[in-house]
Amino acid sequence: MTKILFLGETYRADAKSWIKGIEMEAKVKLHTMEIEKSDSRLKRLYFAFIFFFQVLQSRRQAAYDIVLAERATSYGLFAMLVKAKVKVVAQQGITDAYPEHGFSGFYKRKIQRLVYTNADIIHAWGNVMTYAMLYSGAAPHKIMILP
Repeated sequence: MTKILFLGETYRADAKSWIKGIEMEAKVKLHTMEIEKSDSRLKRLYFAFIFFFQVLQSRRQAAYDIVLAERATSYGLFAMLVKAKVKVVAQQGITDAYPEHGFSGFYKRKIQRLVYTNADIIHAWGNVMTYAMLYSGAAPHKIMILP
């Protein structure tokens, strides 16, 4: 049986439709993991730290056939730590490295480049997203454009 892990915010409408579509097509139940939601930036960092250890712990429990990550600069980075045969990262918006300037943009572009060079497939909703992907070092043959 195929084991698929989805890393992302499962309460979002786009994630719900993605999960539902994959479950219907693959006829499997996806495993999901997400960072606990919080309005506080400090709590969000704390939850991300806890999530990091949960992802590491998942390496000992099971290997997945596919890991799907909702965003390159957050869940995409965590996806690189998951033991999986195929790693798929979806870019959200024109670029995941937002804001594009300053220190935040700098380190997010570095994370994005790391994720894109290690992912097996990079999913784009439309052609407009591919420019940022290519700029971030994504190999053109890894990019899949599918609405």
